[in-house]
Amino acid sequence: MDGSGCGIALWNQDGIWSNRYVADQGWGMAERIDSDTNYASFPQVAVHDTGNAIAVWKQADRVWCNRYDVGEGWGTAATIDVAGGPVGNPQVAMDGAGNAIAVWHQSDGNRNNIWFNRYKFDEGWGGASTIENGVGDAVGPQIGMDSAGNAVAVWMQEFEGNQRVFANVYRGQE
Repeated sequence: MDGSGCGIALWNQDGIWSNRYVADQGWGMAERIDSDTNYASFPQVAVHDTGNAIAVWKQADRVWCNRYDVGEGWGTAATIDVAGGPVGNPQVAMDGAGNAIAVWHQSDGNRNNIWFNRYKFDEGWGGASTIENGVGDAVGPQIGMDSAGNAVAVWMQEFEGNQRVFANVYRGQE
């Protein structure tokens, strides 16, 4: 939901679909926001106070994204991960300036690693890189972000034969 009570819903129905709720008007028309014919799953969305939004999802073992701009609608879907092994559990969070961070787990052929990519408002996505320590299989990342752009990512990772919770912090001015 944005600061005006408007919101965006995402779901999987032979692709990734979206519908926008506008306060005092109700739901609009559903529209498909992915551009790939492969099975898609795990859609997530982060909405800025102005109503702009960023969606992420898994499709064809890649992490895809699309950006919604109020007044313009959805853009063109694109991948934000690195080509390689299977991906899972994409998540996204947004700060007060419209910047975002997406996280997911991705296999390197031996184990899952936790990856992230940062979106800068009016600049776009940067390059994806890992954020975990590489000690064992890592899955289930979650991300939270405050209005200043500080973020915390958490995930489960095998360490010394046990599953442990790990975290990494991103400072908004970095």
